[in-house]
Amino acid sequence: MSSDAILNEARRLVSRVGVAGFSVRELAKAVGIVPGTIHARFGNKHELLAALYIQRIQSTQQLLDDLAPDALTDVCALLEATSPSLSTLRREFVLHLEGDGVSSPTLRPETWTSLRTSFRALADQLYKRFRSAAAAEGVRVVDGTRARRLVWTTASTLDSRRSAMAFSHADVSYRRFVATSLLRALAA
Repeated sequence: MSSDAILNEARRLVSRVGVAGFSVRELAKAVGIVPGTIHARFGNKHELLAALYIQRIQSTQQLLDDLAPDALTDVCALLEATSPSLSTLRREFVLHLEGDGVSSPTLRPETWTSLRTSFRALADQLYKRFRSAAAAEGVRVVDGTRARRLVWTTASTLDSRRSAMAFSHADVSYRRFVATSLLRALAA
């Protein structure tokens, strides 16, 4: 059984039973191997969940690479095209890797490094797309870590419950408001 097949089944199980209900033993049973084989390939449950998260980062990077030209015509269009995936990525980080405030997942230092490196590449790619969309609107934006964080935070929380409520009930142009606010905050 390939590692990709194991990860695919793990993703299916996590989506069905949640992170708390996920177990390596059930995964092994589902793919017809012994739990020791999974532990030998991935380490512990947290290492396996980190591998799933890195795959999610890679698929989100692919989404950013494959954006249709109309998604780059302005910042609002970019946020519309990317926010659902980025919000899912944020939620998965919280569920898989953030811990409960008392303890955190047991991961090897190289896994944390890989997560940070993958995430940083995604954030840089998102900011590059953001700058391109802003330029299409005739706005040159600042560069830097704080600017990248602001774009990531905004784009990855735009589909949160509070934002969704504001978007659907309080202001029909909420995403346009967010896009305009971002452009104003980051204009060079």
